[in-house]
Amino acid sequence: MALSRWIDIGIKLGLLVLSPIFFFLLCEVSVRIFAPQIHGWDGPDPHGTDPVLERIFRPNVTSGYIAADGRRVIISTNSMGFRGQREYGEKDSMVFRIAGLGDSFTNGSGVNDDETYLMVMEANVNRGRDDRTLRVETINMAVDTYGTIKERIFLERYGLRMQPDLITVAFLPNDLWDNIGWLERQRRDKELKAEARRDDISPLSPLIGLVYQLKARSHFIVWLGKKLMAMPGVYRFAYRNRPDKFDYTSPDNRKQIGEAYAVVNDELGRIKHLADSIGARVALISIPLRYQMVTGMDDIKGDIRYLDKLLSGSAEKWGIEFVPLLDTLREAGSIQECYFPMDGHLNRDGHRVVGEYLANWLRSRAWFRGAGFSEIDDELLE
Repeated sequence: MALSRWIDIGIKLGLLVLSPIFFFLLCEVSVRIFAPQIHGWDGPDPHGTDPVLERIFRPNVTSGYIAADGRRVIISTNSMGFRGQREYGEKDSMVFRIAGLGDSFTNGSGVNDDETYLMVMEANVNRGRDDRTLRVETINMAVDTYGTIKERIFLERYGLRMQPDLITVAFLPNDLWDNIGWLERQRRDKELKAEARRDDISPLSPLIGLVYQLKARSHFIVWLGKKLMAMPGVYRFAYRNRPDKFDYTSPDNRKQIGEAYAVVNDELGRIKHLADSIGARVALISIPLRYQMVTGMDDIKGDIRYLDKLLSGSAEKWGIEFVPLLDTLREAGSIQECYFPMDGHLNRDGHRVVGEYLANWLRSRAWFRGAGFSEIDDELLE
């Protein structure tokens, strides 16, 4: 009798353990059949490694992947590893060249080569122009996972030689921890005398590492994540409770934020110094995260504009143009979704909104019109 009771308990425990596994497998098979979530690159991975920058784009690569909205997108690089197939030589006297620094938001994760906000801006300003007239030429130098430090190093190494007239530096709140993470890895690698440096896409906690592994292998987890992250409350909770990040809006984190932002401020000064050495201007573009769209202006637990206030101060200190996009994207977001719910990047509409706004902003600058892009020319473009 005692043995049969233990057998009964064992069966119940086995069912308790196995039932969730069977349920997960059933969901996984169902999603793979009826709503497959394609993973990985459809072609060679365009990323390479670098001992200092950690991650770079390999030159002359064309590959595709399925974006968060289910579209198949193409990413190409030219001979210098810049996004897009267009090559850049000596700057033409009829060209106003813009070098765009940034991370995956600027590089255009989830959109095609010609859909990034830099290309949208270029197309808008150049509408109605040809090779016989002054025109804008943008170079997308952004690389996913980069923070302000890496962007400055990339500018030193590759950007200055392209002779840009304007250098745009895209800032996102995650640049704070990207910079701190890079400095920590540099310190650790120096202490360990490591021959190879770890790519900074590596998660900072085991929990986030597990999520990355599930996202990379499970169609059901990706499908479920898209559905859940489309819900504002879930997205807000997930963002605030990530163990590898800190909430930049909370007054409780101001000391930590101040220390991290000091790095950003110093790097902006270095970028301005580099720009001055070639006679270029610098524009600091503040791109909000989807979190800022979801939370709204009346967030009582923090100041959603706190970083923009810090950035505005740095721009004034270093003589840099400051372009905040929070209100622009929030206004557009009331009409259409500008971010991918799953990964939080700008989608095609988001890049279009940003690109069109930056084109109008550029036309409004006196120094831009003084370079030959007059108000009369702008009227012809409308």
